[in-house]
Amino acid sequence: MFGVAAIRGGSYADLGTCNALLSFGDTYLEIIAPDPKQPLDGNFGGRLQKLKQSGLITWCARGELNQVAATLKSRSIDSVGPVINRRQTPSGEWLEWQLLFPRKHPFGGQLPFFIDWMQCAHPARTNPLAGALRRFEITTREAQSYRKAMNGLVPSLEVSSGAPFMKATVDGPRGVVELATNAETVNLSIFG
Repeated sequence: MFGVAAIRGGSYADLGTCNALLSFGDTYLEIIAPDPKQPLDGNFGGRLQKLKQSGLITWCARGELNQVAATLKSRSIDSVGPVINRRQTPSGEWLEWQLLFPRKHPFGGQLPFFIDWMQCAHPARTNPLAGALRRFEITTREAQSYRKAMNGLVPSLEVSSGAPFMKATVDGPRGVVELATNAETVNLSIFG
């Protein structure tokens, strides 16, 4: 698709998934797939395995997670975390980071989860360059409420009203590539 091979990242034991990564300059793409070395019954890997086609699922934004959680709470959005995550890379290096997951909101996968990379090198700087993110579009049934919820938490976003949808447009070595949600992935959740 991009003409550049993604680098295998590692496995997420509790989720039944493994990942591979590509850089888009200041951002990156995490490709998540069922891990053939893990049981997949009842976890995210199992739900991915049932998909008929791949697609964009969600997105992530960086931030100071306690501050993000407080801001979300002030906007009546509950969250889980910060949760510490660790995994070992194929080269044996251990990575540790924290995640925050907003929940009980009307925006589905269009609302990002949040990450603090702590002492880890940012994946955009450690993986093969596959292009540059030119555009990221979000469509949600409640665009005005979405903008208010995200105000100050993420850079300006291109948000419109309509059926839930996301699309990333990347200028890659082989030309423009579009990654988008589809009917199966638009409401897919890591937590079921």
